[in-house]
Amino acid sequence: MAGQAASAGDNWRRICLGFGAAALLTGVGTAAAQETEIAEPRRTIPNFDAVHLGPVLDDLGVTWQERRTDDGGRYIRASVGTSFAFNILPSACEDQYELTGCVGASYIALYGGAPLNYQTVTAFNQRYAFTTAGVLAGGRDAFISRYEIADYGIARGNVASSLANFIYLAERFKNEITNGVKTVAQEGYAGDMAEASLNRKVAAAMGVATERPTSHAVRHRAAFEDVADAVRLLNASDAAPKNKISNVGAKN
Repeated sequence: MAGQAASAGDNWRRICLGFGAAALLTGVGTAAAQETEIAEPRRTIPNFDAVHLGPVLDDLGVTWQERRTDDGGRYIRASVGTSFAFNILPSACEDQYELTGCVGASYIALYGGAPLNYQTVTAFNQRYAFTTAGVLAGGRDAFISRYEIADYGIARGNVASSLANFIYLAERFKNEITNGVKTVAQEGYAGDMAEASLNRKVAAAMGVATERPTSHAVRHRAAFEDVADAVRLLNASDAAPKNKISNVGAKN
């Protein structure tokens, strides 16, 4: 069972919601920001079964097929044109083998082919709370993933927006690990990753960022950059609650 195919250009324009306004974060100049091109964005789908998730992928121009792992389990292989491929693993299913009644789903993109810098991956993982990134055994393969929940249904537009942001960060992750392989000194890498957030704030303060992003996706991408800064600020604040870690070996 395969989804409808679209041209690479149309696929990318549809899936990268509001990518133009994100140029302030990425330095990439593209067209103006757009909202999600998906029918009935507020209509709820009950779960992540292929029969419900498939039409959302079709509307976004994502090509997809149901596949099976070596042990017979099903998953969805998806791609955006020829530039990006990822996997969707429906989970928390009533029937995990047939993938029915699945109220969870993992988006997983895999990368490989060169020795990876662990510090690069760690810095990225700490920077962006929306996804989880890691290095697999052997140090030559990496992944980025996102887990979604639809216990009581989820709006089609939310699926589309979350998927678009996952693809956006997956592309950033690819660029970071590619550059990380070439970088010898990594001591200041985590700080360097904060430059996008800092530059955006400085530009806004100077009145440079005159275009207000209207797309939900673009607004989320700005928030991605702020999470790590917020963690540091909250940790330094006496007013923010902090859970105590007990030393199990200490005597009372």
